[in-house]
Amino acid sequence: MNTASRIAAFVLCLLASTGTFAQATSPSVSREYPGGEFFGGASFSNTDVSGRSNSFGWQISAAGNLYRRMRLVGDFGGQSRQTNLIAGGQHVRVKTYQLLWGPQFTWRRPRTTLFTNTVFGVAAAHYVTASADSAHPENVLAVDYGFATALGGGLDVNVGRHVAIRALQADYILTHLRPDQPQFSPILQQVPRVGNWQNNFRLGFGVVVKVGRRGLSSE
Repeated sequence: MNTASRIAAFVLCLLASTGTFAQATSPSVSREYPGGEFFGGASFSNTDVSGRSNSFGWQISAAGNLYRRMRLVGDFGGQSRQTNLIAGGQHVRVKTYQLLWGPQFTWRRPRTTLFTNTVFGVAAAHYVTASADSAHPENVLAVDYGFATALGGGLDVNVGRHVAIRALQADYILTHLRPDQPQFSPILQQVPRVGNWQNNFRLGFGVVVKVGRRGLSSE
């Protein structure tokens, strides 16, 4: 079983187990739910950009709840790591970004919220080295961007009416980046050859802030 299959199986097991947990711990369901939810936290990713490797960073999102079981979300994440590429005698860092939006489907209980999503957007990879210029601390060698889509889900654990802990968010992110363009000439010969599509995986943890109230009188 390859890496993609293992992580896909992990996400499916996560969603099944957390759904069972939510039902077991919450015999009754409140009709009330937030009008909006804002998330911020840490991000860990395993990417297929400039060779498969792990990187760390941040993730934020904003969601508006259209209905109790559906919300529209905008998700922005970024990670950074050092590569084995060399330019100007320095190691090159690659910074990856994901800007995604689309629907999330939620299963709400008094103590937990389980969610799944299929979202679309763009991904980018910035290749940089350190600069001696304090006004511009980085030299950008190349920028690559393209289509991205993500499939995943997660679990929020409520710690108050307006605050929850995102215990886990797991996403499989498919990107279409092409580091074979003229802008990559300073490091082109060093960039590992990758396919037209890259398989990436991302985990997120953090805090959710809830605002507004909806659904007081109907589902």
